[in-house]
Amino acid sequence: MIASGMSASFADALIETATSFNNGERWALEGPGPRNTTPTGSKAYECGIEVNRYAPAAA
Repeated sequence: MIASGMSASFADALIETATSFNNGERWALEGPGPRNTTPTGSKAYECGIEVNRYAPAAA
């Protein structure tokens, strides 16, 4: 990675992230709640519905 121009610190962080993901380590510091959870239900994702909260409202 460094040979391709990536900084050493970023390469280390990337390897650390991939290793923790592969080991099944938890990344979140807090559990899910209304402050940090998307309002879109899983059914919308299952059906392939894309929610864009920045799109203008329909007239």
